[in-house]
Formats: sequence, structure tokens, C-alpha cells
Amino acid sequence: MSTFEERMQKLMAEKEERESIRCPWCGAKKENDDQQYPVSYWGSEDGPASMECGSCEKEFFVKEVVSREYVVGKDEVSAA
Repeated sequence: MSTFEERMQKLMAEKEERESIRCPWCGAKKENDDQQYPVSYWGSEDGPASMECGSCEKEFFVKEVVSREYVVGKDEVSAA
């Protein structure tokens, strides 16, 4: 495996970890299922959402945080 491929795999693993939800009680990772994740795509305005861990069955709370990034250019090619 090349160095580039290793770096890409590492970056993808880090992204997946950042976007995952882990139980604060037992550390179990919640499966990324949009049906169960508190996803709004613009951030939670109603406060933290209550969730239950599938492993330890304890309740915990999750607040969704959304950030955006914009690329600006003088023409369509430079803004892509």
C-alpha cells in the first residue's frame, strides 16, 4: 500500500470517528443510522436529543453541531 493510500485511509477513519456517536457511559459506538441519529443538517435548535445506548441501555444526550465551508472564486472553475 502506498503512503498516499495509507494517509487517505487514516483521514477517512478520523472523519468516521468524528462523525460517530459514542456512549459516554460505556464507550459503545452507535451505528450510523440516519433513522436513529438526531440529524437535522442545520444543527439542533431544540437542544440536546435523548438517546439510549444499545449496549448498556443507559440514557445519554446528543447535541448536533453543523459547520459549513465555502469555496469562492472569480469563475465557476476556481470556485469548484
